[in-house]
Amino acid sequence: MLFLPIVSFSQGLKGTYLLFIRLDKKLTINLSNKQFCLEKAYYIYVGSAFGAGGLKSRVSRHLLKTKNKRWHIDFLTCSDHSEVVGVVYFINQKIECYLGNLFSTFSSLEPVFGFGNSDCKENCDSHLFKIVKTE
Repeated sequence: MLFLPIVSFSQGLKGTYLLFIRLDKKLTINLSNKQFCLEKAYYIYVGSAFGAGGLKSRVSRHLLKTKNKRWHIDFLTCSDHSEVVGVVYFINQKIECYLGNLFSTFSSLEPVFGFGNSDCKENCDSHLFKIVKTE
């Protein structure tokens, strides 16, 4: 994995983060009211950690394969066919929805509509983006 070591973070450090995820096989996620069909590809997930545990706790949790599935992203990160291959941190910056809306405008990123943004206050299409090949 290529990311800054989370062990060097103080427990309370907060901010926004990007997870870079490789999915090696098609994955269908069935939720009570939604279904997401993810193709084999690389993805970027935009998240934030402003709670008590901050970035260290949140990102460490995303790296676990076994956990209670609380958020949409848990269904992806728990898959045996997914791997978090990188993390980018934006310390003390509340830019989750800004990045989500910005990424929706990039031709090289395809939003997975409705994924990870159910509590979004800025009408983001998604907080998960498939990286697509462009020429």
